Amino acid sequence: MSPPIELSRFPESELSRLDVLPAQPVDLRRDLHLFVEYVRERGLTRSFRDNSIPKTDARRLAKLLSYQDEATTVEQQGGGHWSDFVSRVALRLGLVKFDTKGQYMGESSREPSFPDNAIEVNEKAWGEYLAKTPLEKEHLILDSLIRHGENEFFVSATLLDGASFGHWGCATGPASRMKLPRIRRELLTLLSGLGPDIWYPMADLVALVRRTAPTLILDPTTREPNSESTRRLRDWEWQRKYHGSKKQGPRPEVTLEDLYTNFSEHDAKDRWNSKKTIQITTAMPDAFERVEGRYLESFLGEIPYLTGFVSLAYRKESDRHGTQTSPPRDRLRAFRLTRRFFQMFRREPDFDRVKVTVLPNFEVVVEAVSYPDATVAGLRASCVLLQEDGPIHRFRLDRKRVMETVAAGGTADVAEALSAMTGAPLPQNVASELASWAGRGQTVTIYENLGLLEVRGDPAGRGPLLERIRKWVADDRIDRFALVREPDRVFGALDEAGLVPVSLSHPESTFSARETGAPGVPLVVPAGAPPGKAKSAPEAAPPRRVRLETLDLVGYRSPDASFLSALAQALEGEVTPLTLADDGKLLIVPAVALPKVRAALRRLSDRYHVEL
Repeated sequence: MSPPIELSRFPESELSRLDVLPAQPVDLRRDLHLFVEYVRERGLTRSFRDNSIPKTDARRLAKLLSYQDEATTVEQQGGGHWSDFVSRVALRLGLVKFDTKGQYMGESSREPSFPDNAIEVNEKAWGEYLAKTPLEKEHLILDSLIRHGENEFFVSATLLDGASFGHWGCATGPASRMKLPRIRRELLTLLSGLGPDIWYPMADLVALVRRTAPTLILDPTTREPNSESTRRLRDWEWQRKYHGSKKQGPRPEVTLEDLYTNFSEHDAKDRWNSKKTIQITTAMPDAFERVEGRYLESFLGEIPYLTGFVSLAYRKESDRHGTQTSPPRDRLRAFRLTRRFFQMFRREPDFDRVKVTVLPNFEVVVEAVSYPDATVAGLRASCVLLQEDGPIHRFRLDRKRVMETVAAGGTADVAEALSAMTGAPLPQNVASELASWAGRGQTVTIYENLGLLEVRGDPAGRGPLLERIRKWVADDRIDRFALVREPDRVFGALDEAGLVPVSLSHPESTFSARETGAPGVPLVVPAGAPPGKAKSAPEAAPPRRVRLETLDLVGYRSPDASFLSALAQALEGEVTPLTLADDGKLLIVPAVALPKVRAALRRLSDRYHVEL
């Protein structure tokens, strides 16, 4: 942690004359979670030409993700902007895979194309990511932004408007040798020496960096020989070698390139007029403010702003100060660091804390500093989301979801899971109602080729009796009863032991009990045996457990039965169940298999032109 730094405070009375951008305009970790889940459930193929998020998917994602202007951006640009940024963060974290290089489709192609560029979720990496704590996830995302973000000198911020330095020639020179990850980490460390919820003047931060770390952003030791002086020396040596030393001046001196050779300003109204270009050099007394000062403005507007670390106060658009040149200068007047930044940077335990409260009105309230994705995922099986308001998430327990979860093989004790989340007993009415819902949703287990053994009399004799026939006992968890395999052999074993077993068989329509049995006489009820008579020993068969499940199915209807038949053949072995109905004009598949259906459609695209 950086030692405390004293900076003057920006007068809050002046904030009313500025455009203040509150911290955390987006929740990147939340959006990352929702994006990956969207791809897992629906599938997503990027556009053929520019590898962007297609408009249809971008519209859906705009309703899910946190960037408020995304819907407008989608309509204006024809594709996703924020959703594309989130997808690339997911790619760098290894959570998804898709092609970023493309292929040239012909000799006349000037730009790469991206055919069939479906986003694939790396399920193993996604599972490992979900198992991490909120703090670990936030640091993974931050580390990715630090290591992979483009140079703030030459690109506009992801969520902010504004011009940047021209990138012409930036592949060489001091700017090309910047150690961006190290610069960003040290700047964040420097900011950690300030205090939370205090407005600081941007000019003071620039002065602080110039005073304490003047070579952090652009390091003079990385300069290389000036290309022009190198060329003059090369010409001089060539002349000397082939024409002798006559009429040859002194050996030219090789000089180092200027530290700011990559940076120039332009007239904002006539940007492309080279006569109005101003090359920034170290000879200018305010060169640091012109170059490094602009970098610091751009830096705060990118990683700290994206991660909710900082609020920013800009000059209003009507204030033209600093706009005469491009890129504009001195537009950011003040900044304020959030408590979230210090909690995360100092790895405070409260950052991982999630508080869950179940109310008597069946609402579940979740409070967390960072997006509680694991808790949210756990609640989705039994709740519907009502509202998200910053750190507070409100859910409502839903009877249908609880019953569907239990019927699909999930935990029947939703109340126990909620109690574990809250760390306290549930309201009595909620616990009672949950038990009722879960009971209605429990699956039916059907046992075949088993017998029901009832042991009457002294309970103390049940244990020794069961030990005698232990190898045939399938389940003895219920008092007085046990499920046994090969009931005829059990009957014979009990008969040989002199216990006088009685065999009963019940018709499907009614069940009865033999009341005349003497105390201690076990009753063996084999399936399908005639009353009072044991069947001859059948072939040994292991118990078969049958589970009834509900499936979400999707139907594809087409008048072209031959096409649906070809599609079914392409899916054979990959998708189960797979059903052709309505004379082959309706193909029914599980909803979870939609990505495989889309992949099969792409494989058939050389034979069929499909319109969905």
